[in-house]
Amino acid sequence: MKKRPLVLNITNYVAMNISANILLAAGASPLMSFYPAEMEDLVALSDGLVVNIGCLDDQLAEGARRAAAAALRRGIPWVLDPVGVGASAARKALCRELVEQFRPAIIRCNPSEAAALAALLCGAAGKVSGADGGVEEAAAGGKVEVGGAAAVPASAAGRGADSTIDSVEALDAAKALAARYGAVVCISGSTDYITDGTAVLTVEGGSPLMTRVTAMGCSASALVAAFAACAGTPGATAGSGSGSGNGSARDSGSGSGNGNGNGNGELLRATWQAMSLMSAAGEEAARRTSLPGSFETAFIDAVSLLSHRDCGGQPASQQSDDEQPACHGRPDGGRMRDLLKLYLVTDRGLAGGRNIAEIVREAALGGVTMVQLREKDISTREFIALAKEILAILRPLGIPLIINDRVDVAVCSGADGVHLGQSDMPCAEARRLLGPGKIIGLSVENMDQVLEAGREDVDYIGVSPVFATPTKTDTAAPFGLSGLREAAGISRHPAVAIGGMNASTAEAVMQAGADGIAVVSAIVCAPDPRAASAQLLDIVNNGIAQRNR
Repeated sequence: MKKRPLVLNITNYVAMNISANILLAAGASPLMSFYPAEMEDLVALSDGLVVNIGCLDDQLAEGARRAAAAALRRGIPWVLDPVGVGASAARKALCRELVEQFRPAIIRCNPSEAAALAALLCGAAGKVSGADGGVEEAAAGGKVEVGGAAAVPASAAGRGADSTIDSVEALDAAKALAARYGAVVCISGSTDYITDGTAVLTVEGGSPLMTRVTAMGCSASALVAAFAACAGTPGATAGSGSGSGNGSARDSGSGSGNGNGNGNGELLRATWQAMSLMSAAGEEAARRTSLPGSFETAFIDAVSLLSHRDCGGQPASQQSDDEQPACHGRPDGGRMRDLLKLYLVTDRGLAGGRNIAEIVREAALGGVTMVQLREKDISTREFIALAKEILAILRPLGIPLIINDRVDVAVCSGADGVHLGQSDMPCAEARRLLGPGKIIGLSVENMDQVLEAGREDVDYIGVSPVFATPTKTDTAAPFGLSGLREAAGISRHPAVAIGGMNASTAEAVMQAGADGIAVVSAIVCAPDPRAASAQLLDIVNNGIAQRNR
């Protein structure tokens, strides 16, 4: 990773081990301490900070105050996890002090904690009573209004660190907190909601087993702190990274800020990325085991497996079901080259009756960096439905989905772009229909077409075919390695090699100047697509290393 963020964790004893392991698995570096006398020095070393008040005592409270103050002075984004804030007067008092005096960049909590914190801090803005678990909730008749927002159930306070309401019931409370304090607020639940007071992003998925393992929420806060530490740092990644996509205006954030040095739009996206990684890791771990003890180990493994991804780009905002946002905005040249490294092109005929979406899932977990969905023999409705199914797999991993030929399917499914051949829709028309933020690839079959592509508004070219291939017979004469080298040398766009790409040809192709390989049978036909993808990615990276020597 380009930046390995050091995250200072002021957290509870039961969370230290798993939080540290998840941060390490994600590519971050954990630092665990809450000794007050060293907080100033440790914050100076750190890129991010999380304050978790779970095992509250005088030393942790003082350490939290000093660390938060130092982070605010230094412009370091810090995350507050107000564990069980509604359970005691001491927790309420400390959380009030931390929020009002030291302004966390992000508050990550469960629904009951969000409702309790909003009732504690936002009462002056509207009718607020009862959600903090105090005597007022009985007198309030069972409802709480936060900042004039919709009522929150009076039973919202939770039991200790456990929530008693669903995340959607605390959404208005989260918005009120975010708007008043210029923070991003993230509430975890069956659906995770992330808001800056105006924009609302959502993360679905995960696994019920996550509620049966200690400190998953605490670990989520630590992971959020790692992603926040990378927000606004060009090229930096913490696990899935800060990304390079372009969010819509709705996703840009509008909070007033809190001195952390990063716009709320970036922090909103960073929080979404961290929670997406948690969700995807939970789903992957649940596929390996159904028992909580082994689930914890499988979860850490899944974080490590998924963390070389870039989940950057536009998150799924709260919108109608037919609005399907792209996972990526349009990448720049350097980012495009990274995405082209291992480019899977699907082929139903080669799948041997296996489920295409499952092949894509396994390949993605093995290292595929971009996927092109190619379907010639299914209906348009089936094509769109399959594209949406695969998008749901790829979006949490930050892997773009490209549609072969069909601009209409790309538009209707919300895919990240389209790949066109020389006889398909003209690139200018495709750009007009897709808009400026989508990826367009163009196949070229000779040197004249390579030069012509330089005048087109496309993002990459597919040099096709480099070698003769049985998967596509209607092609021109092969370029060969020398032709590929020439094409890559004169192209103003990144170039992916198409045709005959497999473990025996990939390294030479990369040494010849390709930015990546487009693979069909070597993955689709493989008994283990994940292992085949991992092997190919290693070969590609080795070829790049050899070329750069």
